[in-house]
Amino acid sequence: MTSHILKCPACGSYGLTEACSCGDVRVTPKPPKYSPEDKYAAYRRKYKEEHPEAMRRPAGGSAAAKPMPPLEAKRQGLR
Repeated sequence: MTSHILKCPACGSYGLTEACSCGDVRVTPKPPKYSPEDKYAAYRRKYKEEHPEAMRRPAGGSAAAKPMPPLEAKRQGLR
């Protein structure tokens, strides 16, 4: 049996169990595998048309504006 890492969308914690300590359910953080025969493209386009606010990024949401986690900064020699 193999285990995959899961992430809680509510608190952001990672774990191997589906139940999170915050009470929410953890989900897989990986996007679906790319396929040229995308079976769900029509559903995704329809959802984008019906919910344009869900596809927008928050204001000021650039990656450069967010502070880097300490471990990542250390790897890049910034700390």
